[in-house]
Amino acid sequence: MASDRVDGETYAAFNRAVKQAVRRINANKKAYLRYFIDYHKAKDPEIGTLKPEDLREGRIVVVDPAPIPADEMQRTYDWVRSWGMLDETESPLQLVNMDVQKRAHMIIQ
Repeated sequence: MASDRVDGETYAAFNRAVKQAVRRINANKKAYLRYFIDYHKAKDPEIGTLKPEDLREGRIVVVDPAPIPADEMQRTYDWVRSWGMLDETESPLQLVNMDVQKRAHMIIQ
């Protein structure tokens, strides 16, 4: 997500790094399964007992960053509000600077 605290060039640089990570992960998902286990084992010790072979590579889906579709942004905003959050936020457009997001995605293409 882009906010007014991040300029388009910085956001584009972040997205370029994410795109590179997506390419690397998709090229060899098995090599990255250990990171998933390591990340989650502190919260759930059972996860720490897993080995990469216990996980299905096909269940790991990573995609290039893209602008947030308006319907998805609205749905997410409505869901968060349903939990009693964002009471003072009248629109999801207050949360995402669409101009920064648009510029960033134009820069990285």
